[in-house]
Amino acid sequence: MNAGRGLRRRVVGGIGWLLASAAMAQPAPAPAPAAPAPAPAGLRENGPLAPLAFLAGACWRAPLPGGTQTDSRCIRWFQQGRYLRARHEVQGSQPPYGGETTYYRDPADGRLRSLGFDVSGGIAQGTVSTLAAGAVQIEERHVGPQGRFLQRIRYAPIDASTIAARIERSDDDGRNWRVVNDTRYTRNPINW
Repeated sequence: MNAGRGLRRRVVGGIGWLLASAAMAQPAPAPAPAAPAPAPAGLRENGPLAPLAFLAGACWRAPLPGGTQTDSRCIRWFQQGRYLRARHEVQGSQPPYGGETTYYRDPADGRLRSLGFDVSGGIAQGTVSTLAAGAVQIEERHVGPQGRFLQRIRYAPIDASTIAARIERSDDDGRNWRVVNDTRYTRNPINW
């Protein structure tokens, strides 16, 4: 009988220790989100998307005319630097506006191209051209609920933390263009 009590005491004591240990155990902290991996150096500097490399790895932000909205364009490499993905969001807009664009080199003709989708259901397809002083121009054809229009965006690096951007739109297939935004964007840490 004594042996049974000792065994029972050890089992109950062991279970108590196990329960107490489990109650005191703290959950492991969630791992910090991994920073986006930069594209391999060779692809950044000499790869198919080299003309756009100065935009990658940052969220570029600028106030829009009127001062109540902020334009944010976050651009990062993906697929080991073979593509660039850009997320665009206008903070303060009603209804909310944004979209996502992928930049790539077309294997059929070697041209830099873009393919984008916006929150309204619109689709944009475009081409990227290099300009003087490291600038690029993206000319896109948009089709969606807002109708059909052309848009061209010129990005020019000013320094490591600033780019100039000029966005123009044509509603008549490129015969007439109007400036939508002409501003400077500042580099911010990428947030996705």
